[in-house]
Amino acid sequence: MIELRNAENGELDGISFQGEIDMSYEDMICIFGKPHGDDGHKVDAIWSFVASSWKKGPVAFSTADDVYMEEVEFSLYNWKDGRNYCGSEGLPLSDITDWNIGGRSHKAVEVVHSIIAERKEKTI
Repeated sequence: MIELRNAENGELDGISFQGEIDMSYEDMICIFGKPHGDDGHKVDAIWSFVASSWKKGPVAFSTADDVYMEEVEFSLYNWKDGRNYCGSEGLPLSDITDWNIGGRSHKAVEVVHSIIAERKEKTI
C-alpha cells in the first residue's frame, strides 16, 4: 500500500514534467483530496506529495533481499488551460481533465498510476 503525505517546502525543488493523466477534477479530489494551491499564473490547481511504500529487494552493499522504504516525490497540476492563464477563455477547474505529473524520474508516473489503481479499487 502506498502512503501519501503532503510535500514540505523545498522537497519538490528540481522536479520536472514526467507524464500526464486524463481524469476529471472531481475524480482528482476523490483520489488525492483538495488541491494544495495554485501558482496564480499558469497553474489553477496543484497537489504536491511524497509517496512512500515498503519494498523488498537488493539494497546497495547487501547480498540479501532487504526490506526498505521507497519514497517518490511528485506533483499533479494543470498547465496553461485554466482561468489563471487564459482568463475568461480558460477552463473552469470543474472542466479540466488534463493533468501533468511532475517528478524526478518516470517513477513518479508509475507511482501516480499505482495510487489511482489502489484507490479506485477501494471504491468499487
